[in-house]
Amino acid sequence: MFKLNTKKLWLCLPFFLVFLCDASITLYGQPSAYWAGNYSLANEVFPAFNWALQQHPMVFVAQSLVWVAVFSLLILVLPNFLSEVTAFALVQGHTWGVMTWLVYQLQLNYYLCLLYFLVIAVVLVYCFRRWMKD
Repeated sequence: MFKLNTKKLWLCLPFFLVFLCDASITLYGQPSAYWAGNYSLANEVFPAFNWALQQHPMVFVAQSLVWVAVFSLLILVLPNFLSEVTAFALVQGHTWGVMTWLVYQLQLNYYLCLLYFLVIAVVLVYCFRRWMKD
């Protein structure tokens, strides 16, 4: 049976924070016609989340909660190496997702957006060090 290692919550934290940014900016970036009820105009590249947005914003929220729960549980129960790889891959993917919104959809300065990568790197290193401590 799998053993739950709560110390690995430190590996979940960066994923949770970056996903929260990604999901929030995804909702923020939907066109006004979407919010008027035309859900077929959902703007999201990832097919599973695009499908959820096309159903209803609350379906997207529910799917997001399941996404975070499933991957957090995996990080908590997988062997250490696989937990670390999973956590880092999720952080990288969702960081990229946020950057695409910031640069291409919201037209923010690319170099300014690189500060987001720096903040994520600081959080990731801090949490990884906490996870490795003891």
